[in-house]
Amino acid sequence: MGKKAVFLDRDGTINVDTGYIGTPEGLKLFPGAAKGIRMLSEAGFILIVISNQSGIGRGYFTEDDLGAVNGRITELLTLEGAALDA
Repeated sequence: MGKKAVFLDRDGTINVDTGYIGTPEGLKLFPGAAKGIRMLSEAGFILIVISNQSGIGRGYFTEDDLGAVNGRITELLTLEGAALDA
């Protein structure tokens, strides 16, 4: 049997959707998001985040800015013992 996966949207699911988040300081995880991610991982799921970041195409932030925001998500999840696979 193949591995099970959960695909999670980023904004509004893992973190509070405050609009176009272009800086790490603008990111806030939902309470319990890290715990839920950790529980899914412990249950054997591969965890993949998908996200349409149209702010790049609109010129609100760059791909490097997006990388910094995604890095902050990883950092905050790690602090709570959680991790994403992709």
